[in-house]
Amino acid sequence: MIGFLLVLALIISRASQPATWTWLTGEPAQIEQPTVQVHPVRNEPQTIAPGPTDEDPEELEAAKEQFQALTDGAIELGREEMPAYWRLFNWTEHQSYDVLNKRATGDVVLNQFMQSPNEQRGKLYRLDLNVRRVLAYNAPDNSAGIKKVYEVWGWTTESKAWLYCVLTAHLPPGMPVGPDVYERVTFAGYFLKVQGYHAAGAGPKDKPLAAPLLIGRLSWKESPVAQPAADPPWLWWLGGVVLLYATARFAWWMINGRASTSMARSSAREARSASNIRGWLADAQSSDDEIPETSALKGFGNNGKQAAHGLQDYREN
Repeated sequence: MIGFLLVLALIISRASQPATWTWLTGEPAQIEQPTVQVHPVRNEPQTIAPGPTDEDPEELEAAKEQFQALTDGAIELGREEMPAYWRLFNWTEHQSYDVLNKRATGDVVLNQFMQSPNEQRGKLYRLDLNVRRVLAYNAPDNSAGIKKVYEVWGWTTESKAWLYCVLTAHLPPGMPVGPDVYERVTFAGYFLKVQGYHAAGAGPKDKPLAAPLLIGRLSWKESPVAQPAADPPWLWWLGGVVLLYATARFAWWMINGRASTSMARSSAREARSASNIRGWLADAQSSDDEIPETSALKGFGNNGKQAAHGLQDYREN
C-alpha cells in the first residue's frame, strides 16, 4: 500500500508539469534553468595623477637604493622602510589599472618571493586572488597624497593555504570590507617585501608566518548568486511516506517486541513449574512412607498439597 501511494504521488507530480504534455500540444519543451544574477566587472575609480613611474631609469635607480633598507619577515613596517613604501604607491597612482595589468607578469609562483625577494622588488606582477579579508586604514601624511590604505589578504590557486597581502589606495565601488570576505579579484602591482604576520589564534611566542606584500590596483567582479529552483512537490510526498512508514515500523516493533517478551517470560515460568512438579513426583514415587511436606511441596502451596494427597490415595488403592 505504501509503495502504491508513492507511485501515485510521483504520477500526480509529473502530470502537474506542463512539459509533460508537450507531446499532446506539439509545443517545444522548455527547460527551466536556475536564475543566476550576473554582475559586471567593477574597477576602482581611475584617479590618475601625472608623475614618474618605474619606466623612468632615474626613478628606478632611486627605488633600488631605498629597497636596501627593507627587512623581510618583520611583523611591522619600520620607519626606514616607508620611503620605498610610498614610492611604490606613487608609481601606482601615476598609472591606471589597465596599464598596470598589461605590463604585469602573470606567470608567478609563491617561492619566487620567498626564496629570492631581492630579485623581485619593484617588479610588476598580476595575481588572481581568492580574498578572505579586507581591512581599511587611514593613511598618515605622505608624498603620494593617499588618504586611505586598503589591506587585502587572499590566496591564489598556486599558493593554496599560503596568503598574499596586497595594498591599494582604492577599492571598486561596492566591494565588501571586513575580516570575513569571500570574493575574487585580479590584482596588478609592485612587490615590496615579505611581510610577517601571526595567524589567527597564534600565541605571543609563536613564530610568525610570511606573506608577499605588493602595492598596486585591483579589479573585482562580484560573485554571482544563483537562485535555487524550488523543491519539486513529490519530494514532500516522498518525505511524508517515508515518515509514515518509519512510524508504522516503529509501532509494530514496539508492540511485537513486548508481546514476544511476555510470551517468553510466561513460557519460562511454565517450564520451571513443570520441571518442579516432575521432580517432586519422582521423589514421591520412590518413597513408601507417607509423603512429607517437603520444600518442593511448599513451593506449590495448596495445589502441591492436593497433588500429594491425590498421589497418596492412588498408591493406597
